[in-house]
Amino acid sequence: MLQKLSKKHIFTLAAAAALVCAVAALCVAFNVSRVQASNVLTFGSVKMCVSEYELDAQGSEITFDPATETQASSGEISRIVRMQNVGEQPMYVRARLRMVWVGADGRQGDASGNVAFNVECDGADAPWVRGNDGWYYYRAGSNGVVAPGESTENLLDSLRFVGDFHDAAHGGGFQLKVDAQAVQAANQQNGDAPMNVMDVRGWPEGGMQ
Repeated sequence: MLQKLSKKHIFTLAAAAALVCAVAALCVAFNVSRVQASNVLTFGSVKMCVSEYELDAQGSEITFDPATETQASSGEISRIVRMQNVGEQPMYVRARLRMVWVGADGRQGDASGNVAFNVECDGADAPWVRGNDGWYYYRAGSNGVVAPGESTENLLDSLRFVGDFHDAAHGGGFQLKVDAQAVQAANQQNGDAPMNVMDVRGWPEGGMQ
């Protein structure tokens, strides 16, 4: 007796996630350990560069030099952060900004309460939107898709320290940490249109700690 078998067609979504962390330092009294902010990492078919810049005395944008000591102050400090697609696949991007204190003995702790970030996420037309998970999602352009060779608009324009940030440094300094993740945009459509960045599948669960 022949048994009739049912066939199930399963379609899988290929989503590649990229994770890069760029760290730059802000110091109160002296330099602390830091990592060059312009990094290129490749994960699967997604390739992203996180770059950091600042404005010089003439107001021109220049690459941020991690060897330059920046004094923490309550005034506006120029710091520009954006992401570039240096791969061959379109991608979606999300990022998170964190400030940590680094003590003279190497200990670290959260200093998010001692800094105010000037982030481009206010208003319906802002290029970034803050999710309930604490990540900023890029939504400008074609529903947030960053094409190969293109860069996001600025996530961060400047920052300033608030509260008693001198004591918060624990005798050391501060580090600005930029956590950024990218997910391949291919095969993520609503019909013929790209998905909204807030609905994209493939983000690493739990994010980066």
